Amino acid sequence: MGNESMSDIDITARDLGVVRRRRSDTVALISSYLLYLATVVVLFIVFMLWGTNLLTSITQHSLLTTFQHQVSTGFYGTTADGSVIGSISIPKIGLNMAFVQGTSESDLIEGPGHYLGTALPGQSGNVAIAGHRTTYGAPFYNLDMLSLGDKVVLTTHTGQFTYVVTGSTVVSPSNTTVLSPTPNPTLTLTTCNPRFSASTRLVVTAKLSGSIVSKSEVLIAKRTTVATSSSVSGKSVTGALLALIPAVLLSIVGIAFLTKRRRYFVVVTLMAISYLLWLVAFFFGGRFLPGSF
Repeated sequence: MGNESMSDIDITARDLGVVRRRRSDTVALISSYLLYLATVVVLFIVFMLWGTNLLTSITQHSLLTTFQHQVSTGFYGTTADGSVIGSISIPKIGLNMAFVQGTSESDLIEGPGHYLGTALPGQSGNVAIAGHRTTYGAPFYNLDMLSLGDKVVLTTHTGQFTYVVTGSTVVSPSNTTVLSPTPNPTLTLTTCNPRFSASTRLVVTAKLSGSIVSKSEVLIAKRTTVATSSSVSGKSVTGALLALIPAVLLSIVGIAFLTKRRRYFVVVTLMAISYLLWLVAFFFGGRFLPGSF
């Protein structure tokens, strides 16, 4: 009887050990999943705040090169949505970028965007331009540093135009009166405020220093389109390749966490999901953020 009792105790102890090990494995696996997801979130934030700057930098180089070539050859572009209009320079904050027509997220990913329906640089009326504050090159990151008398230089096919800052204000995102036409040649710059938030909009206003361009000069900039299918496809390929980099990093993290338990199916699934998420982040990530964020 004594031996049988000891045997029962041993079996019970082994069973308890198995249960504890299973519980321990389950806890470890859940912890691995949570740590993996935390890594995904952290890398996504890093990508949005710094990785997107690289993407915009690549696009900006192409836009500036295209614009300079068009000016030197007399090959002018239209004001079609997404096309390059010219360059914006703000010496006070060290900004020198190409700006495009349109303020959709796909436009602002490339650089500052000109509001549709507002005047073109050098024209009489209100020229309005929006730009990101903290992502995709963050062109207007230091827009709050501008003060009375600071200069903003816009260069287009019709010439170079200097605007002098007259003031700044903060408005609600729904306040579109700042984009209204003005009787005099003015400039309005908008971006999200404060940094890393879209609760309000920072608006900087300026007036043209010098004379406006004639209507005939404005018409020169409406001959043909700027964007080409080759430039668009090149951007897509570059984006896909860059999106692959963080996906590979995430895959390595997933493998390190999970292969020790030989859960290869889970690893492959996470690798596929990671790559898909990063493709979505590149091509559509801007749409997940407020405009000009």
